[in-house]
Amino acid sequence: MNSAGVFTIEAGHPALPGHFPGRPIVPGVVLLDHAVLRIAAALGLPPQPARLASVKFLATVVPNEPVTVLYASVSQDRADDQADNGAEDKANARADHTVRFELEGPGRTVASGMLTLPGLAGPTDGPTDAAV
Repeated sequence: MNSAGVFTIEAGHPALPGHFPGRPIVPGVVLLDHAVLRIAAALGLPPQPARLASVKFLATVVPNEPVTVLYASVSQDRADDQADNGAEDKANARADHTVRFELEGPGRTVASGMLTLPGLAGPTDGPTDAAV
């Protein structure tokens, strides 16, 4: 797997006070948001909504704990599947980047799953899924 970087969620993050009082843990949606942004950047894609196909949370993350984002491409673009189309169709098809990902804390896997990031197509190019 490739590394997309490391992040930490500071103790003052606004999602932490209610999650959970006295023993805060970083919410999964915050972990996913940071992972998607780093994977998109590693692939040279702009930040935009992603489709989450699956995710398993295997361990908790506490504030100020480093999380390493790892990813591996499953498919880098739909254009390869549409080679018989014209050049314009092929250029317009270069949108989806499906990746497997893992989030690693010190000595353990925190989460793993699969997501799809839009590539060249913008959010107005068709129906969109919910943002991660």
